[in-house]
Amino acid sequence: PEVRKSFAAKLRKYIEADRAEAARDGRMPPHYYDVSVNDNADTCYCPACRKLAEKYGESGLFVDFVNAVANDIKTDYPDITIISLAYGCALEPPRGIKTADNVLMRVGQLGPELRMDAPRDTLRRLSTPLNRPSLAALQGWSKQAGQLGTWDYWILYTEPFASPHTSAPMLKENLSTYRDLGFKFVFGEAENYWGSYTAMLLQ
Repeated sequence: PEVRKSFAAKLRKYIEADRAEAARDGRMPPHYYDVSVNDNADTCYCPACRKLAEKYGESGLFVDFVNAVANDIKTDYPDITIISLAYGCALEPPRGIKTADNVLMRVGQLGPELRMDAPRDTLRRLSTPLNRPSLAALQGWSKQAGQLGTWDYWILYTEPFASPHTSAPMLKENLSTYRDLGFKFVFGEAENYWGSYTAMLLQ
């Protein structure tokens, strides 16, 4: 409980500073703030969190935390939306808990080149049999989150098979699927990446 209060207090300071700067510069202040899991699969093992995880699932434990911060902030800033990330330990849809109405949850599904238990082949359409678990997870989140989006991966970070390969053929269908599921936000990670196998070839 103390950590939730500390998060909300810190977030209020960011909001206040941003609004003061925006007023000084004569522009609109930000309306979106990010409260997301770290880039790992770590979770909390204290007795209170374990009880919440048993009740809601690991992602539900995180949703409960984000909801607490979002509801706290909403009392003073009803126009603010908290953006969060279903990722790592918080990837699978929760059970018995929905995100607060001022939370936009993005689902970030890694491919098997980074996570061997990944439910997603990021180079193929969501409609393929291989991606059924991925699509089912997105459908599950669409029932638990009033505002939903994706942090999508349009890039491979290792070379599990020979080049050339591209995610381009799957983009149109997958974007249509996101639309049909009511997604309000799409971010595609597709930057130049000179790591791993590619870098070795260039050396």
